[in-house]
Amino acid sequence: MTFFQYPQIPFIIIHSADITLLLALGALYELSIRLYKHAYQRKRALGPSPFVETAKLERAVLPTKQELSKVIDEREVRTSRTARRIKTVNLISNVAVLLMYWGVAMLAIDGSRVNDDELHDKETTDEEQAAEF
Repeated sequence: MTFFQYPQIPFIIIHSADITLLLALGALYELSIRLYKHAYQRKRALGPSPFVETAKLERAVLPTKQELSKVIDEREVRTSRTARRIKTVNLISNVAVLLMYWGVAMLAIDGSRVNDDELHDKETTDEEQAAEF
């Protein structure tokens, strides 16, 4: 038993598959972001590369400086490209959710089956209802 009496909503269609799809897309997106962050933190926790710590390669820093700068440049290019791709995928997923939200009716209600007596707690005749309209 409820404290407040609400009229029943006459459902015609409930698109449960679309609702499930939206929930699954949101969960997949959230999971992928969390996995990416976890992998990034794990790689960052490894610390400096082992070749930097060895004495042999420390002596060879000058000849390999150009190669290192190339690697750093390539890494920056990959990082910027990845950031653009993530931004694009995020935008596409937001647009897809927007189109699904506004394009597909998740719930259809048949207003002709709503009982006016349940909505208004007063007894009226058909003539009084027609006069009010």
